[in-house]
Amino acid sequence: MKLRARLAAALVVVAAPILIGVSALPEPLLGRTAALGLGFGLGVAAALGVAGPIFARIRRLAAAARDAAESGHRREIEVRGDDELAELAHTLNAVGRAVRDHVALSERRNAALRDILVDATHDVMLPLTALHGHLGDLGPGAAIAEVHHIAGLLRNLAAAAALATEAAPARVAIDLNAVLLRVVVRATAPARKAGVELVSAVPEATVWVEGDALLIEQALVNVIDNAVAYNHRGGHVAVVRVRRGHEGFALRVEDDGPGVTPDELPRLTERYFRGAHGEQARPGGRGLGLHIAARVAEAHGFALELARGPYGGLCVELRGRRRRA
Repeated sequence: MKLRARLAAALVVVAAPILIGVSALPEPLLGRTAALGLGFGLGVAAALGVAGPIFARIRRLAAAARDAAESGHRREIEVRGDDELAELAHTLNAVGRAVRDHVALSERRNAALRDILVDATHDVMLPLTALHGHLGDLGPGAAIAEVHHIAGLLRNLAAAAALATEAAPARVAIDLNAVLLRVVVRATAPARKAGVELVSAVPEATVWVEGDALLIEQALVNVIDNAVAYNHRGGHVAVVRVRRGHEGFALRVEDDGPGVTPDELPRLTERYFRGAHGEQARPGGRGLGLHIAARVAEAHGFALELARGPYGGLCVELRGRRRRA
């Protein structure tokens, strides 16, 4: 009520000189205009003197609200006085607390869902890995290929969930050579069954990067798996790690398969997009492999570039910065 009373007083200060000027108007029009103008001018000057501090408080309140919104922390607006502006500050603080509580609840739910998905993927992968080994003892066949395909789908599901619910991937030191060699070894049997020769060249010097090991590994799995799956029998896939200056690295995967058309190339990392050859080579695919690889690269600050390869297939290169010692 105090703010309202002060504004009412300011209005009286403005109106009073005008009324006084009107009551003392002489007959000539010029005299009436001069008296009215003088009274109004004095009233406005007095009103501005009263309302000026109020406007300053409003500006400070707006600035404090912006700072609290941009800080991203549990920062609240400082409340001064006990008038309507103070009540507004209390209301803004209450709204901010409610929004933060809602965001925190959503983050806890997302984390719980992610943990459930990761645990379920892990539990299913254990018998699948054992089954893969048993089937491998019996020799190559359709069953082992299906197991490999199901395992890839589960890993992609876990990667997609992690990318959807995490603001940023985990930041731990990763031996990129070890990850790449592990992926190549895992892809060798499916490549041999598909009649595709898979070769790799990895320098002995270890390259360390920072990030989420599971996500980076899955991105490499998707790129190599695509190069094998969409190749032709008798084709080749080369996986090479090259150095980019003193702080950079690059992983290149090239194949000599049918490749893609110029119109399809820019869309290969789109979610659910599949080229014409992809539909023929692997019917029923979801088109998530390269999309997830691109998302993983973006989340880690890496670059994923796709180009038509020199041997007719596709060339995919993952580039980034090495971890400083």
